[in-house]
Amino acid sequence: MPINAALCYLAVTFLVFVFGPIDYPVKNYFSIATYFVLVCLFLNYGFRAAVRQPVRASTLKISRAVFVSGAILAILILIPSSYYYTGKMPWEFLSAIEDQRSAYSSLAGQLAVTEGQRGPIIILRTIAMPFVWAVVPLGILYWSRLGLVYRGLFFSAVLCSLIFSALRGTDREIADLLIVSGSAFAVATARKRLDRQEAPPPAALNPSGPLTRRWRVALVVIAALTVSGSVFVERKEDRMNTVSAFCFLNSGACADYSHPLIVGMNDSGRFATTMTVAYITNGYYGLSLALEKPFKSSWGVGHSSALNRIYDVLGGDPNVKFNTFNYRNIDDGWPQEYFWSTMLTSIANDVSFPGAVVLMGFFAWLWGRSWMDAVLAKNDSAAIVFCLATFSVIYFPANLQILQTLEGYSTVVFWVIAWLWFRVRDPSRS
Repeated sequence: MPINAALCYLAVTFLVFVFGPIDYPVKNYFSIATYFVLVCLFLNYGFRAAVRQPVRASTLKISRAVFVSGAILAILILIPSSYYYTGKMPWEFLSAIEDQRSAYSSLAGQLAVTEGQRGPIIILRTIAMPFVWAVVPLGILYWSRLGLVYRGLFFSAVLCSLIFSALRGTDREIADLLIVSGSAFAVATARKRLDRQEAPPPAALNPSGPLTRRWRVALVVIAALTVSGSVFVERKEDRMNTVSAFCFLNSGACADYSHPLIVGMNDSGRFATTMTVAYITNGYYGLSLALEKPFKSSWGVGHSSALNRIYDVLGGDPNVKFNTFNYRNIDDGWPQEYFWSTMLTSIANDVSFPGAVVLMGFFAWLWGRSWMDAVLAKNDSAAIVFCLATFSVIYFPANLQILQTLEGYSTVVFWVIAWLWFRVRDPSRS
């Protein structure tokens, strides 16, 4: 199921990139289409090869401790995070919601003012985030078993993320919650389905029960998407000076308001649609630009801006960051500070585009192994790794999002090690 859904999602985003309402000045459609298909083939092969392997449980039984500590840490780090990144306190989030354009502008100003001073909070978030990140997946996996106190901790952690999003005037936190919740729900649903197959319910049970639960889930999903979509559009309208046109600065890529998909809409509808399309497609244009450039190695730090900064601080070659495809795309009016170039380009900075294809196959293999361990062996560490991998797949058209910050990097490293190190060595014991 995950690989089929992922390939459909990627195909839709690519087709919207090619045929959608934004006119990208692409010069190499054949090259980028061929490369995209090749990557999808490797993703498909890697995942399907992984699911044929024996599953393994985990000897690490710390889910309750991680859940509680993660929720508490989410609350504790909210105040210093809010102050250092936005210059506001958490209880000021209502005023920030009223003027998201001002909140976003304040974020940029505060980041400039605190440049070089955020070391302590970065370290704190780097240590705390592996536990904070696990709260939502674990909470969804064990929702039916959570008591009132634990559900309170779950909602507190979620609320902290939403408050931070409002103070920053950004949408990423909301998108992250939706992605992580959806991927954790997929694992939870697959586990329940497996349990029902192994132990069929008595005939006396009400057959309408599962249907009722599905309707509840559907309503929650619809409500979440509606609210997040409304917030997304409202924030973008607040940041832009006009909704009657939309272009990517000086790149030559602009929305075509006469496109058949949006021609019958008013200006607000056209803006909302094209802005959504821009978010899921602009990385492919950056990829098309990068594919035209020769490879220059960035020595293993080009896939992550966080690692690149550490490399600079440690006295590494200052020219390495200029070797990345993302940086060199500025020559085509596509600066990396504002626009994306896909997950593939981030990886290719270190290993070239042919190497990125191979690594995507390996990534899909790990994704498939974590799915099988999470569902069949009920391995919670694997479930969190699966959520992290799914997160990367959803962000595929944008960048390698999870590894762009130290807190994201520490989360990935922590849970991959926790999953692989504590797997039962004898598959027959799973």
